[in-house]
Amino acid sequence: SRVIVVEGEFDLLSPWQVGIRNIVAIKGSAFTQEQAKIISRFTKEVVFALDADEAGSEATKVGLRIAESEEIHVRIADLGSFKDPDEAARADKEEFKRKLEASDDAYDFLIDRTFKKYNPRESVGVRQISRELVPLLSQIQDSILRAHYGKLLAERLGINDDAVFSQIDHTKIPIRGQGSEEAPTENKMTRRELIERRLFALSLKARPEFVLDSRFEGLISNPVLLRIRKELSVFLEKNGEFLASEFIPSLPAELSEMATSL
Repeated sequence: SRVIVVEGEFDLLSPWQVGIRNIVAIKGSAFTQEQAKIISRFTKEVVFALDADEAGSEATKVGLRIAESEEIHVRIADLGSFKDPDEAARADKEEFKRKLEASDDAYDFLIDRTFKKYNPRESVGVRQISRELVPLLSQIQDSILRAHYGKLLAERLGINDDAVFSQIDHTKIPIRGQGSEEAPTENKMTRRELIERRLFALSLKARPEFVLDSRFEGLISNPVLLRIRKELSVFLEKNGEFLASEFIPSLPAELSEMATSL
């Protein structure tokens, strides 16, 4: 009744060899809308078992949003000390199977992991928790579910509910199809738009400072990309290095969808 989603070929093959057959690989770190549509024809529950690194963490958050747009319920497997499903299946197949069975609801998992990363009793910890979790909760389209997790976040931070809900509403990411600056889907883009987006995305991944090169500006005409470029300049000047998990939450709400897709 569920499918396990992993990144690469070996992440699929090693679990398959130890008897885990309800498993698919997305061939990379990006879970796409088309893949979500295909999966939704067979099941409405997936378990993300993506790599336990920063890229895997970001892929999980983006994949969660895409899966929910197809009304797929997402759970997340905690791989513990293992870096990926390939290693986990080869090292201890029974423990790996237990981790898959014990997978948590995606939002519960991500909230718990964030509170383990930062100290909620320190102001800097509260700020980091807010920057990571508020954009995540703002993407929940079910208003009751969003209220549930907003209340949970307020309780764990020990602050008033109203403050959390105000921040969530302020940073709410536009639902696909709304907003004047919504990023078009790839099959509706011109060749120029598609190339600009891919160039921008590759530059962010390989060498973010290249995006700020004066020669780069002449290659980009999309106004949303240019705004993201401007925000990136401010972010790098302030933080020194590019981290998607911190950069995207720092953006104005109207830029978040484009930045997330990049």
